[in-house]
Amino acid sequence: MRGALALLREYRKVPSQAFAASDTRLFQLETMGDDFTRSGEMKNTWMFLIVISLILFEPSGAIAKDQGGGKRYLFNLVGTAQPTMAMVPDAEKPGEEMLASCYEVDLIDMKNQRKIGTAVDCLTVQEVIGDFEIIRLIGTTTFNLPQGSLTTQGFTTVAKAQQDTESSSVGLISHITGAAGTDNAIIGGTKKFRNATGTSRLSGLVNLGVPGQITFDCIFVINLD
Repeated sequence: MRGALALLREYRKVPSQAFAASDTRLFQLETMGDDFTRSGEMKNTWMFLIVISLILFEPSGAIAKDQGGGKRYLFNLVGTAQPTMAMVPDAEKPGEEMLASCYEVDLIDMKNQRKIGTAVDCLTVQEVIGDFEIIRLIGTTTFNLPQGSLTTQGFTTVAKAQQDTESSSVGLISHITGAAGTDNAIIGGTKKFRNATGTSRLSGLVNLGVPGQITFDCIFVINLD
């Protein structure tokens, strides 16, 4: 665990030229294993869980058929993936890049529960609190749809579940994730999503307890202007 924690802190951000594509040390979390199954007592986590419940119970509306015009999209990212290292736009330094650990999973239309494409969720860790009990990170997520791709970016909080948690879609869950904001979260798009702007909200469940992979069951609410 300590070795993984040291790597997370040492390599959280670096210039792009300092890394080769084969450098997979960052964010592997290979030594975490069963550490996430231990119970913890973190009072400040309850406030985070309350925020997550508000996100979950926000009226979702219908999934949009067309881009723009105040449309709302409701996506579910589901699956287990191993990381691929990639450079993504730096959220705090415009024009620069940062290293991220990227995971490709299925993209589900929550209106009919059908697969409509894939999603690539790229994670750049900013801070780890305790024994991976709280993780602050930047999430850069690309939704690949038949009508084009849409990329969002935001600051995400990941908190260790305080009780046994299981997803009906993917099984055991170790952490709960959440992100929201009122500023534009769209940083890229193609085809019908070119030049799109809007906000993004995340309410997620993840399992970080298996070395070398992450399991996702995450809900994104995308509101386009």
